[in-house]
Amino acid sequence: MTYQKTNRKGILLCLLDIITMGIFFVFYMKEVREEIGSFGKKKGIPYWVAYLLGLITFLIVPLVWFSNRADAIREKAEELNLDIKKTSFDHAYLWSFFGAFIIVGPFIATKRFFDTLNAVEKALNEPAVELPSPAEEEKSEEKIEEKVEEDADVIKEIANKEKTGETPSVPKPERDPRIPKVSFDPKYAGVGAKTWTVKVDGRVHFFCRQSEAIAFAQRVARERGVNVVVKGKKD
Repeated sequence: MTYQKTNRKGILLCLLDIITMGIFFVFYMKEVREEIGSFGKKKGIPYWVAYLLGLITFLIVPLVWFSNRADAIREKAEELNLDIKKTSFDHAYLWSFFGAFIIVGPFIATKRFFDTLNAVEKALNEPAVELPSPAEEEKSEEKIEEKVEEDADVIKEIANKEKTGETPSVPKPERDPRIPKVSFDPKYAGVGAKTWTVKVDGRVHFFCRQSEAIAFAQRVARERGVNVVVKGKKD
């Protein structure tokens, strides 16, 4: 699923909801509920049901609905290892309820809610990375061991040639395919073109900006405990 709205302004949406006495979210939260349900554990009841129940529960039901959705977003953000501000059931509930006494509370809760949702959906829109299976990782480790042995043989050969006065030839080291390499490809140059590439595990991923490519490569590198190689001009 591709998420189209990844730049929602929480403060503006909260203001519109307050002005319309909660009617705005009755319609707007339908799409938000579907999106959260696509990656969360449960969709929960429709917001319009929670809103109607809120008329007889002093808005407690819609507040709990909102806080539960915030917690679902938090769980996905933690799963994706996103560096985000605090978003959880407790923060959403406390800021919305007690924060209302200082007016700004609901705005803070709604802003955090949609900021985190935006970050999660942006991350989910990025190309999926296929991580190696345990068998592939074992093969990779075997290849690394073989490479270490080959390098040791080369070092011995160089040392022997230096003793005999011969000029040693040092072979160009091969790059570990597990290490993401970010580079600029001029043949794809053009307005809006995806000129930046990330090569990893024999696959090539294309991006429009260097910052997007580096962010993707860094996430892959963190999962594998390796560094990122960046070549080419900056944005």
